[in-house]
Amino acid sequence: MHSKEKSFNWRKKQGEAILRNQSKRAPIICSNGIKVKSSQEKRIAEYLILNNIDFEYERKLSIGYKTYYPDFYLINQDTYIEFFGWTHIPSYQKKTEEKIQMYENYNISCIYLYLKGSRYLEDKLAEKIQNL
Repeated sequence: MHSKEKSFNWRKKQGEAILRNQSKRAPIICSNGIKVKSSQEKRIAEYLILNNIDFEYERKLSIGYKTYYPDFYLINQDTYIEFFGWTHIPSYQKKTEEKIQMYENYNISCIYLYLKGSRYLEDKLAEKIQNL
């Protein structure tokens, strides 16, 4: 087994443990006082705040018998934002695919952002909002 393959397998195993303990982490506070769960979510929130885009964090979305809490809801654009940060973890990847399929099945407008490429997160977000 190559070292790259070993590293990937280790990250998958460690990722599952991190996901289980994620709710125990201290929240991150944004400049407007809202609490988010990750530094990437904070970057998204700060971008929205800086650009005067009205939003709600983790607004409840009920579809059928299921309830979801998408990361952000853009009020004036009637669009959700989902940040998918752990797609290298199989259980998270499956939930990600199910969530995307749900948005498509119910014709719900949603911007998808990913950890891969998050170096340019604000640029990607700006582009996607502009294209709404």
